[in-house]
Amino acid sequence: MKRKIFYFLVLTGVISCFLFTYCGGGGKYSEVKKLLKDSIEASEKLYKEIDSAKDGKAVANALREYIKVMKVLSPKVEALSEKYPELEDNPPEELNDLMMEFEESLQGMMKVMQKAMKYMDDPEVIKVMEEFQNM
Repeated sequence: MKRKIFYFLVLTGVISCFLFTYCGGGGKYSEVKKLLKDSIEASEKLYKEIDSAKDGKAVANALREYIKVMKVLSPKVEALSEKYPELEDNPPEELNDLMMEFEESLQGMMKVMQKAMKYMDDPEVIKVMEEFQNM
């Protein structure tokens, strides 16, 4: 169980760091800004759904929906990282506000995942966690 939680947190962290590095802004980076906003929205929705979950099925459904969104966003992250390679080393100042908003949206992850841990033995949650790890 701890291994699954660890993998979930690591994957979430990797995705978060990747999005944090490559996303935000407007103007030249309007596509990147949209991607970051979509990621923030998906994360906040996940947090709310897990926080209000009453059973493993609700946790599994929340994770399943998050995975669907991340499967759509991941190729976009890759494409935009190729289009804007300069963001990796030196993101422009115009992206700072959205990056800070994204960082703030991630602060609730540990608290919410603690609640989800209650359901990590549920067969549906186990199945979804395996899917998340193989994403």
